[in-house]
Amino acid sequence: MASREEIREQTRKTRQQLIEAALYLSATEGVASLTLRSVARKADIAPTSFYRHFRDIDELGIELMDDFGMVLGAYQIAVTQELKSLDDSTSATTPELVSSYTEKCIDLFLKHVSSHLQWFHLFFQVQCGASSKLRKIAGELSRKLAVSMADSLNKPLKALCIPDNCHLLFTEILVELMMRSGVELLDEHNLADIRSELINKVNLLHISRSTPPT
Repeated sequence: MASREEIREQTRKTRQQLIEAALYLSATEGVASLTLRSVARKADIAPTSFYRHFRDIDELGIELMDDFGMVLGAYQIAVTQELKSLDDSTSATTPELVSSYTEKCIDLFLKHVSSHLQWFHLFFQVQCGASSKLRKIAGELSRKLAVSMADSLNKPLKALCIPDNCHLLFTEILVELMMRSGVELLDEHNLADIRSELINKVNLLHISRSTPPT
């Protein structure tokens, strides 16, 4: 007879199999392909066993989005660390400072997408093609990222004389532009072209404020 620890470990492994199966299917066949039976089949478990872990496919979706939140959280941590190093080392002028900060955010994001392709496949599809509950969670994750970046970009945005109450608006637009570029990256567009176009768009957000008003 299996011990309680062995049962818990097997439960954890089966749950992880279901999550990995759902990620794979969403990346290769689309979120619409996620059904109880398709996920169970891909995970190589009996459909009835699915209910031991999730009440329905929507509950699995919520679990996936919670896990994706940790993927975005890792990006936020990387941004905070990299921008802190810029704070400690830069002596750039205001326009150069903002460009350095935003380019670092962009480069880290594109790298993060490339390293977590299946997760971003899922996220981008959920934003426009899943249940209203999952779309709401996706929107909350994007806003949370924008709030975090508004804090991280506080120094260069102040240097541009952008009012504090507009910092979040700036980063919300930045996040939206990065997300759109992430979709293009998943579609196997040229990374260098995507990066260049994205940086040009972001520069347009702050170029008119590169000189403090007199």
